[in-house]
Amino acid sequence: MIKKYSIANFHISAGWSDDDILKSTLSPYEMEFEGDADISVHLSYTENPIAAEFESAVKLSDNKYYYRDEFGNDVLIYYDNLSKTVISKVTFSPDYSLVDILAFDVKKLYDINSDYYLLNLFDNMMRYCMQMHSAFVFHSSAVGCREGGVVFSARSGTGKSTHTSLWQREFDDSYIINDDSPIIRYENGKGVFLCGTPWAGTTGINTNTVVPLKGIVFLERSEYNSIERISAFRAVKLFLEGISPAYNFEMYEKSLDTLNGVLSTTPAYVLKCNMEPEAAHIAREYIFNNN
Repeated sequence: MIKKYSIANFHISAGWSDDDILKSTLSPYEMEFEGDADISVHLSYTENPIAAEFESAVKLSDNKYYYRDEFGNDVLIYYDNLSKTVISKVTFSPDYSLVDILAFDVKKLYDINSDYYLLNLFDNMMRYCMQMHSAFVFHSSAVGCREGGVVFSARSGTGKSTHTSLWQREFDDSYIINDDSPIIRYENGKGVFLCGTPWAGTTGINTNTVVPLKGIVFLERSEYNSIERISAFRAVKLFLEGISPAYNFEMYEKSLDTLNGVLSTTPAYVLKCNMEPEAAHIAREYIFNNN
């Protein structure tokens, strides 16, 4: 079954089964559109061993490998160390407009729900596709309000979700765009946009919307509340900690071009804060009234 979605204003077509988890998670992003998709995804399952060129692969993590095949396609391999099995192979066309996912039938192998497995694969695939389409899936909690959108980034456990929940509580016009993995999209000549996605961490809170991005805020815990604007040079390192690392030169170069566009037009800040409502008021006042 072919499903059509709009995520961050990208038209996406996906061929897969109509499972309950996919329905509930992705249905807010379903949208019919004419013409070709920006990204077309095809999924197929197999019970047979998945072949992979490990001799030419680069190890990206404990269970993820990358190589470029003979046709110029980028290939990601997801490997289960316990069973010594390749559980999925994701192949990207050179322009990242076509994605083929070959997945081992994990329900038979592990007796687990394959819907969540598929969602995780789709999430991972989108992270890399976005970097080749002038966008980032950015680890942060994103809030929208009358003036636009703001992302709050920090290491896990610092209080991103706590801070954005303060905005919801303190400001009637505020809402959560995504509580874990929003997309930041740079469109040359149009601006930088903050976009909802179906993947939102443990809370699952997300909104299918696209708004102008007005600020990128890096959180630090502090007894007292203060905020300062930082240089793009300082923001680069902090920003890169919130995206998936590029696995080849082309993606790295594209990511830097996009990041340059984002940080040259969007102010970045460091907010040192506690969990009190004052933190949200100080942040909003400074972001929207001092720059």
